[in-house]
Amino acid sequence: MGKQKKIDPICKSGVTLIEVIVALAVLAILSTVGVGIFLSINNAYSKSEINNRLRQEGLRVMEEMSRVIKSGSNLNGVGNCNGAVCDGLEITVSPQSLEYAQNGNCEKVVFQYQNADSNRNNYINKTLSGGSSCSPVGAGAITSTDRRRGVDVNLLEFTVTDGGGVYPDRVKIKMVLQQGLDVPQRQEYKGQVTLEEIISTRGY
Repeated sequence: MGKQKKIDPICKSGVTLIEVIVALAVLAILSTVGVGIFLSINNAYSKSEINNRLRQEGLRVMEEMSRVIKSGSNLNGVGNCNGAVCDGLEITVSPQSLEYAQNGNCEKVVFQYQNADSNRNNYINKTLSGGSSCSPVGAGAITSTDRRRGVDVNLLEFTVTDGGGVYPDRVKIKMVLQQGLDVPQRQEYKGQVTLEEIISTRGY
């Protein structure tokens, strides 16, 4: 009979149960860390995207109000007021301005904060009146009122400084916008932006 060939134990291949358990534990830890990092990045991107959308909407609204204010000859705070700070602004538009012709020959423009209801967010409303030939064009909500895809006006403040007939009137506007009221109340869906601007009439 031939001699049996001995196998060197060092040359044996294979993985022990302990090694498998350790490898699985390491894999589980790395997977958990990776998923956590991915979710953090995704949530940060979602919040940044929401805030960018809110800011774009806010800048659009601020530009519309600024255009009307610059066409005005007189500014007055209206609505609910606390001292000099009001949630509405009345602008007397000069008949010589382009804005007067574009709004339907109306002398008075009012931007006013309006409370939410079951179908709408809190929003900014625009009304037009005054003048014998006033035929309002562009009146109504100037912010998106859709409670899921629109924006909610969390705060609107107008602080008017009267120029006393010597200097142009000016107004400080503060506006805080957030996501629509029916958006899921999870942190990654929440966003808020604050815009402030000081605008003067051109003193027609």
